[in-house]
Amino acid sequence: MYKERLNAKQLRFCSEYLVDLNGAAAARRSGYSENSASEQAYQLLQLTHIQHKIKELNAQRIQRVQLDSDYVIRELLTIANDNLSNYVTLAATKTGKLRIKWKDLSTVDTKNISEFSYDKNGFKFKRYSRENALIQLGRHLGLFEDKISLKANLEKILSEHVEKGTLNEAGLTRLAELIIEHHKKINRS
Repeated sequence: MYKERLNAKQLRFCSEYLVDLNGAAAARRSGYSENSASEQAYQLLQLTHIQHKIKELNAQRIQRVQLDSDYVIRELLTIANDNLSNYVTLAATKTGKLRIKWKDLSTVDTKNISEFSYDKNGFKFKRYSRENALIQLGRHLGLFEDKISLKANLEKILSEHVEKGTLNEAGLTRLAELIIEHHKKINRS
């Protein structure tokens, strides 16, 4: 695996990072200075041994909770396929007004409801976003070009080649030219 040992603060950072994937918050919770938490998090996340430990802890968690991509996709599908008729019955009265009747919620799967409240005007509820679920499913299927992922992958690849010495300034310049040419082709299409 990796040879470099983590100190207690770094190990805590790795665990805290997995709570919400927020580096600055994880640094603060791990005891790093409030003023430098963002910078500390950035520096820690650049370290290979920190990256390995985070991956290791995440793999342990995934195994512990028996989480896999099939589960995530099934849950996204339930959100995407959720329908208002699962919760209410809509009907028109003889006078043409809309009548809404709630189904017995004790018999309905309510996991796709993100908000539920009751006030003087009656019940109000909000479901998780169908659009967001469909976008996430589309990304999983590779239907959308995710510029953020492409940029992150490109930066990683370039950094690795520069560090290894396999990509010099001339190579970077040629690569930039190729990217610009490709971008022009896409925009013409």
